[in-house]
Amino acid sequence: MFPIASLSSVLNSLPEWALPVLLVLLIIACVLIVKQIFDQLVYLRFLQDTPPSKIRSASQGYVELVGRVANIPAVNCVAPLTEQPCCWYYYCVEEWLLQREGNRRYRYNWQVQRQGISEQPFWLIDGDDKVVIAPKGAEVNTVHQRQWISSHLPEHMQPQAPFWVRLLSGQLLSRRRFRFTEKRIEVGDALHALGFFETRMEADGIAINRLSVNHLGKTPFILSNLSQQQLLSRYRWRVTFNVFGLAALIIVSHWVLEQWL
Repeated sequence: MFPIASLSSVLNSLPEWALPVLLVLLIIACVLIVKQIFDQLVYLRFLQDTPPSKIRSASQGYVELVGRVANIPAVNCVAPLTEQPCCWYYYCVEEWLLQREGNRRYRYNWQVQRQGISEQPFWLIDGDDKVVIAPKGAEVNTVHQRQWISSHLPEHMQPQAPFWVRLLSGQLLSRRRFRFTEKRIEVGDALHALGFFETRMEADGIAINRLSVNHLGKTPFILSNLSQQQLLSRYRWRVTFNVFGLAALIIVSHWVLEQWL
């Protein structure tokens, strides 16, 4: 009963104009979650209904390919935080900073300082055949992910200033707090790739196989080094979590509506 009583007291303390605004925000949140549930169900359907194909016999269009990943020789891909060689990466640097909320309220929050994602192509190799993976626009699920907290940036990401400048500016003495997130697809990983497959003829007459996002937006583009069962379980859990979240938002929205009326 405590959360219900607490929520009721909060709603009663709000000015009259705030209840319809809160109700609109809750409805928008419900719509966004419904979209997420729909998207995850679409992903599940494609994962379950699209059989794996060999690169050599893959038809032009939407396919699922399975193979080992490798870097294209001319492409040098290195994860920015750990400086690990890889085929694909995502990274995010956040800092724990005091943020103003409202007129007189301040609160500490994680604020993104920098982030990035690799769009460099890499090979997917199946026996003697290979296809270029263009990862831009892909939803990537990977087992190689790490998050950690530190009081300083990695050495190679720190500002290149003389020691005495950093000392006088307080950089060496300040107690800062950073949260780092990094995800990678590494060389040699077994990869499931669902996307739009096409064979292009280069100017020198060489045929290049390519897997990329469907620019018409009708099919998902998924890259994953998880097993098929792990990937299906992950999407099922996401659907379940979003359904419970949607139910909670509907209950709260109904309650806010009653308080307003």
